[in-house]
Amino acid sequence: MWLTFLSNSIIFITAVILSRSLHRESGRTYFYWFVLLTGVGSFVAAFGHLTIIPLKLQSGLLFFSRIINIITVFCFASGIISKFYERKYSWFAISNILLAAVFFVWLCLNNVFLPILFYGVFGIGIISLGLLLKNYSHNKSAYMLVILGIAVLVLSSLTLSLSTDPIIRMDLSHLLVAISLVIMTKGFKQMKYAEIEA
Repeated sequence: MWLTFLSNSIIFITAVILSRSLHRESGRTYFYWFVLLTGVGSFVAAFGHLTIIPLKLQSGLLFFSRIINIITVFCFASGIISKFYERKYSWFAISNILLAAVFFVWLCLNNVFLPILFYGVFGIGIISLGLLLKNYSHNKSAYMLVILGIAVLVLSSLTLSLSTDPIIRMDLSHLLVAISLVIMTKGFKQMKYAEIEA
C-alpha cells in the first residue's frame, strides 16, 4: 500500500518538475498538460490505493484519477495530431475526440483501468505512434525520444496487465511511467513546429 503510494508520488513529482520546463513554450501546450495531468492523476490515485481510507472514497478517488488519465491520453494524441495537421478537424482529431468519448462512457459504466489501457492503445499506440513513424525523417532525434517513451509506456502497461506479483505489477509499472515522461519530455522539447506543411 505505502510502496504504491510512494511510486505514484514519484510520478507526480517527476511530472511537476518536467511540466515546468514545458510551460508556456509555443506549440507545446498539449504536451505540457499531458505531462502535468499524468502526475496529477497519479497523485490522486496514490490516495485511492490507500486501504486505510473508506472504500467509497477510494473508489471515488480512483474514478477521478481515471478521468484524468483519459484527458492525458487525449492531450498526448491531440499534441501529436496538431503537430502534423493544421486543420482543427482532421479525421485524426475527430477520431481522437470520438475515442475519448467512447472510453469515458465505458469508464462511467465500469470504474476499472481497462478503458484507459484501451484508449492508450488507440490514442498513443496507433494514432500518435503512426504519425510519428510516418513523419520520422523530419526530426529523427526528437521523434525517436518520443517513440522510445511510448515503448516504455507500453512496457509499463504490459507489466501492469500481465504480472501477478503486486509489487512488480503496480510499483514497477509506476516507475516506468516516470521514466517514460522524462524521455518523452526531452523529445517534446526538441520538436520544431515549422518542420511539416500538413
